[in-house]
Amino acid sequence: MAFKASFFDRAPVKTVAEQALSAMHSGTGFSLIRLGDGEGPILCWPELQLPGQIEAVLQIWFGNAIPNLNDLQVIADGLRRSVRSADVLGLPTHYQMTRSERYGMVLQGLERHHLCSPSQLFGDSGLHFYLQWSGALAYLLRDLDSVNVIGCRDIGPQIAEAFKLKSVRTYLVRGENHFPGSVSIPHWPDGFHRVMEQLETVPAGAVFLVGAGILGKIYCDRIKSKNGIALDIGSILDSWANVPSRECFGPPAYTLNHFKTARTNWDQMAASLRKCAGELHARDKTITL
Repeated sequence: MAFKASFFDRAPVKTVAEQALSAMHSGTGFSLIRLGDGEGPILCWPELQLPGQIEAVLQIWFGNAIPNLNDLQVIADGLRRSVRSADVLGLPTHYQMTRSERYGMVLQGLERHHLCSPSQLFGDSGLHFYLQWSGALAYLLRDLDSVNVIGCRDIGPQIAEAFKLKSVRTYLVRGENHFPGSVSIPHWPDGFHRVMEQLETVPAGAVFLVGAGILGKIYCDRIKSKNGIALDIGSILDSWANVPSRECFGPPAYTLNHFKTARTNWDQMAASLRKCAGELHARDKTITL
């Protein structure tokens, strides 16, 4: 299926980071979310589906506690609202779409529901990796007074040390079925409603790192609506906790230790990104700094 050429016009990492930094300085709401093969079937719900795919992706996030059809509609509506409000969308690459039809469903969903606007920046769905490898996360976070984290493990002290932060507040939720973390309460609906209530009082300019699956995209929308800064860094939080939730994890470039040597000069960040991309991500060629 042919998609709009603009979907593959990907913004440089520097442009993404500078836009986030500008929002941080001005206290203006900002949301960066990424859409992968899990989000594809949900974006297309209920019109376009592949047999068994909804069940497969829901089991990854929720195990046997699969949301019912009414709940699924609420989640799908929330995801589409989050896409519309996002400043930056991480989208599948050409290569990813050769690996699974669910990646293509992301772009089908965007077109079918008219979710994009000219003001949005597009990056790859692996944008969280690029922010990590380049050191751009350190560029954004280093020496802030505080950062908030929504994830399934409390690694606040390690994050504070890596980025020289004064404090880290963690909102704990249950993680993916095979990597649940320390929380036993189901993420949907109990954990979700609890976090959404807590996010009613986000201070303007507050920075959030979000790694909470599909529901994390909805958190990003809520954070932006309160003039907070939401960065959907997903499974990177697992890698920082030394949890191998993705096959690619293991090399030092995915860890918090990577930031001990990361520089915040853009020439140095570009060199780091090129080096890591060459060693770890050779298939996709849309990376630019």
